[in-house]
Amino acid sequence: MKTPVVIAAYEEAAYIGQALQHLDAQTVEPVVVVNGEERHGPTARAAAECGARVIEHELQGKLPAIQAGLRSLGERALEPVLFLDADSRPLFPRRWSATMLGAMQAADTAAVVGGHRIFNDGPLLDNSYRTVRTYQDKRRMAEQHDTRAISGANMGLWLRSTHVLNKVMQLEPTWPGEDWLIADTIVEQGGSLHYADSLKGSVKTSARSNPPIKELVGIPVEERRRLFFQRYIERAAPGTQFAYIEGKLWPYSEFSLLNGMEPAMQAAEQAVV
Repeated sequence: MKTPVVIAAYEEAAYIGQALQHLDAQTVEPVVVVNGEERHGPTARAAAECGARVIEHELQGKLPAIQAGLRSLGERALEPVLFLDADSRPLFPRRWSATMLGAMQAADTAAVVGGHRIFNDGPLLDNSYRTVRTYQDKRRMAEQHDTRAISGANMGLWLRSTHVLNKVMQLEPTWPGEDWLIADTIVEQGGSLHYADSLKGSVKTSARSNPPIKELVGIPVEERRRLFFQRYIERAAPGTQFAYIEGKLWPYSEFSLLNGMEPAMQAAEQAVV
């Protein structure tokens, strides 16, 4: 049976076709959850033209879209499910799914797996720096069993039980950090963390949401953190009020206050920027 690949997509008509064309039709089944757009809009049409199963979800937001994708799978949501961002695509389409699934196969409880990201759509030096930095940070975090090793741009779940699935389905809309929130929820329910430490499990992903590195040079660390969070919060879906950092839900109202958030903000910046 083919492995479902759930892709949350909001206004991604320019990218979704590329993502779908780089999936191996023999091994995976793409499920594109178009969220917050008008029905049968550009993203939905582009995904359908590439042969994906399209779900149109009225509520905008990545976590609600992930939940809608899992809901659409029914009992198959308890089996391995892979996740990509709409602007991500496997580096080796025929080997990607097997590599990600293989990293979870030894587990006998619920499991979450992350894989490498190779950045593109930006200046070559920026992409190279972010790719190497992210690889080093994520690998170190995986070795420490730190769920920040997980990235929603290249993630897999094997929930196994209805109890764990229900816990994931009950999560409130959160951005950013929805991937870490899912991973922590699985681990809190006795699940395990894995990392596909191989190029075969890597994806190319857009760096379009990251500020150019030249804009960060010479900026005080506190200002860089504010810039990082501000860029993410500006992309939040209507009604989203929390970000998930360092194992805690932070109200957006607290992002302007550095008191008490220094360790959390520093960790998030180190993991993502």
